[in-house]
Order: sequence, then C-alpha cells, then structure tokens
Amino acid sequence: MQARAVAGWMIVMTSLWGCSSMPGARIAGASSYAAMTCPQLNGEVTRISADISRAAVIRGRIDRTDIPNWLPGARRLGSTLADRQTAKIDQLTEQERTVIAARQSACP
Repeated sequence: MQARAVAGWMIVMTSLWGCSSMPGARIAGASSYAAMTCPQLNGEVTRISADISRAAVIRGRIDRTDIPNWLPGARRLGSTLADRQTAKIDQLTEQERTVIAARQSACP
C-alpha cells in the first residue's frame, strides 16, 4: 500500500514540477510594449492573465495535495513548489502592470 502511495505521490509531483515552468513563457521589456499597437497590448494582457490563472491553479493543486508525513522531504518539496508558483504569479502580475501602463498611455 505504501509503495502505491509513494508512486502516486511521485507522479503527481513530477507532473506539477513539469507544469511549473511553462514553455513559451516570455518576458518583454517596457520598450517592446511601447512599440505595440492597442490590439497587441490587449492580447498581451489576455495572455498574461491566463498565465496568472494557470499558475494559481497549479499552486492550489499543490496546496491541496495530501502529502504523506512518512515520505522524507515531501513537505519541503511541496512548499518549495508552492513558493515557486507564488514567485511566478508575482512576476507575471508585475509584467501585467507594465503592459497595462503602456496600454493606458498608448490607447485612447
């Protein structure tokens, strides 16, 4: 029974670890946002908002995961993954604020 629980735990954490860094995630500077048109800025805000939501869902799944006490390092791994998602959400929120500021100055 414990071997099955360990295997399940490893599969869950491995899949969450893989989702924590999304491929294609890009970070653009404020200068590149100044060159974008209004529809491009709107699309960028939409993309960033979706990324924030995705990271929040992953963080919620990590927080709701029942971590066995007898598995060494499991709690630490869970909190590390949750902290990583929180940092990603903070970074994306800052990026979103930059895009919104660029949109407010460029678009009527």
